[in-house]
Amino acid sequence: MGKDIVIQEGEPGKRSRLWNFDDINHVLTNNTGTDKIKGIQIAWERVAWEWEREPDEICLNATSFSVLKNLVYFSDRMGVVLGYSGNIDYLSNKLRWLDWHGCPLQSFPSNFHPKELVWLNIDSAIITRLWEGRKIFPNLTSMILTGCRSLLELPDLTGIPYLKELTIDRLQNLENLDLCGCSKLATFLEINRKMDSLRKLRLAFSGIKELHPSIGNLIGLKDLDLSYCKNLTTLPCSIDRWQNLETLDLKECTKLATSPEINRKMDSLRYLNLSCSGIKELHPSIGNLIGLKHLSLRGCKKLTTLPCSIYGLQNLETLDLSQCSKLVTFPTNTKSLHEDNGDGSLWLPKLKVLRMEGCNSYFLTTLDCLETLTELDLSSNSFVSLPACISKFVNLEKLDLSCCERLREIPELPPNLLEVDVSDCESLEKFWKLSKVLEGKELLGIKVIILLNCNRLCDNLGYNMDKMKHILLNNQDNAPFRVVFPGRTSEVPKWFNCWMDVIGPTCEEDVIGSTSEEDVIGPTGEPFDCEFSIKISENLKWEKIGLAICAVSEGAKPCYCDYAVSINEVCIRPSGTFRFARRKGVRSISTTDHVWLDYFPLPVERMAKVDDQKGCSSPQPYYMCRVRFTHPYADKFLKGCGVHLVCQESKDDEYSSNKVGGGGVEPTEQKRHRTDLLESENPQQKKHRGPNSM
Repeated sequence: MGKDIVIQEGEPGKRSRLWNFDDINHVLTNNTGTDKIKGIQIAWERVAWEWEREPDEICLNATSFSVLKNLVYFSDRMGVVLGYSGNIDYLSNKLRWLDWHGCPLQSFPSNFHPKELVWLNIDSAIITRLWEGRKIFPNLTSMILTGCRSLLELPDLTGIPYLKELTIDRLQNLENLDLCGCSKLATFLEINRKMDSLRKLRLAFSGIKELHPSIGNLIGLKDLDLSYCKNLTTLPCSIDRWQNLETLDLKECTKLATSPEINRKMDSLRYLNLSCSGIKELHPSIGNLIGLKHLSLRGCKKLTTLPCSIYGLQNLETLDLSQCSKLVTFPTNTKSLHEDNGDGSLWLPKLKVLRMEGCNSYFLTTLDCLETLTELDLSSNSFVSLPACISKFVNLEKLDLSCCERLREIPELPPNLLEVDVSDCESLEKFWKLSKVLEGKELLGIKVIILLNCNRLCDNLGYNMDKMKHILLNNQDNAPFRVVFPGRTSEVPKWFNCWMDVIGPTCEEDVIGSTSEEDVIGPTGEPFDCEFSIKISENLKWEKIGLAICAVSEGAKPCYCDYAVSINEVCIRPSGTFRFARRKGVRSISTTDHVWLDYFPLPVERMAKVDDQKGCSSPQPYYMCRVRFTHPYADKFLKGCGVHLVCQESKDDEYSSNKVGGGGVEPTEQKRHRTDLLESENPQQKKHRGPNSM
């Protein structure tokens, strides 16, 4: 009865629905459709009627669907049998249901934006790309892509927030699948056969509650991202079938109570991230991850113990236990475990990086990594004195003690330490290594010292820029170093060759540009630049020359200042950064001014290029060094900056003693301006300080 009513509507192209194959073929081939057509269906039972004759191929053209503006429903379950030729450049944006078995399109038209689409099924299609970029399908809940063998990757699907079903079975060439942000996707599809092509699967921020056990059929998978899957509770045991898996990210899976069970040895997995997850314990089978190099348990606040099997991770290089506040100690090593391992070690013999921010420092006494550890983070701990065992880590290069509020004393340090951060150690009073350096009893050795907000320590040491001058003079190896400390003078030292007070009175330098505070600093939010130029005598030896770069901040505001160095237009240091910022953000920002000093020798390999260029184009008997400072926001955080040339002692040099500046150095000019202020505008000349002023 309903079909009879539709037929009475007129010619096929003017009917609201089409289901007769000949009518559909005629409309699509001859472009006789109209905007009255709302539904098209080619069903199995309709085509099965006449197997005595082979059905005609539907010949599509670019405009076959162009006039079907109101098409809401299209279903063809015989597409593979019937066959199509040609292509189209339009599909109705009013489509709600698209079910096209064997879809002949290489890609959906670029103007295809069906906001009401709920169902998309193009199984066994020849499609190679769904669409370019990110498209918004706010109502799409199901995508069936089974058997789309030519599909290599899926586009950005973050514009499909309500996707609940995705089927990718028999996508034998699919390499990457990104379902990040599909918050309504509660379960991952069943994989009925092995897929060795899929390499990367991203399900981050999705609504996944569980993974079907058949996911183990993704035997080629290398990277699985399940981070921020807040509803994920368990992982199937079948994941140990992923013998190619290298990265497993379970960060912020807050309902995940235990780590995955691994029933066989896996030597492929290199990175396991369980940070900020809900795990209370590591499954004892974690020891089967024999190839694991990086394990992060950061912020696992429910984690109370570690299994003895963790010592089976003989290739582990990085272990992050930061903010595991309930973790009391490492497990006891037993002889039986040693025998079970059969590898000659119960410890973590390759551990290089150990992070224990806000964690129990007694772990250190149980670890056998005295010769392998290179980086140790003990920040936000409650000890008063640094654990004595620290000095035994003979190859330790980086030590983070920031935010240790109760720390008062730093005794002996490891012999090869290069970087130490004691930011926000406001109770710190003694730092023996630094004391000896300032007294001239030892060379600095350490390349980076961060003393942010260590006011008490710096007061006890009398630490200031005059003491830093002494360190520069005794840097016999001409080694690079960096230091930041509270400054009492709130200005760049006057013995620098070139300096500028950014806030307050201008210094005695040649200035190109306006000198009013508004023009120098600019309105809030405007970037600010300043540049220094220094003439360097060609008689000085490059291997004995270095640059000291200084910046002074007003308080310890969370901002940064960049600088770049060039000589004769050859880039020597493309980017150096002073970060006046508090990484941990434990307390309020300090109001104390801070000084940041960088020293680095001029790289000989780059200076060779400078010499080559000078010989070709510059007859002057000097080199022109330019240092440019920039910072993004003119909010008055930067109080001053400066540059100084340092010439180290050498008996063979023309200048026979150490010099902080001095002979062969001549500051030429200083520029400061907003980025939109041309150097030639509003020139104003001021007198230089002499090059030898201290």
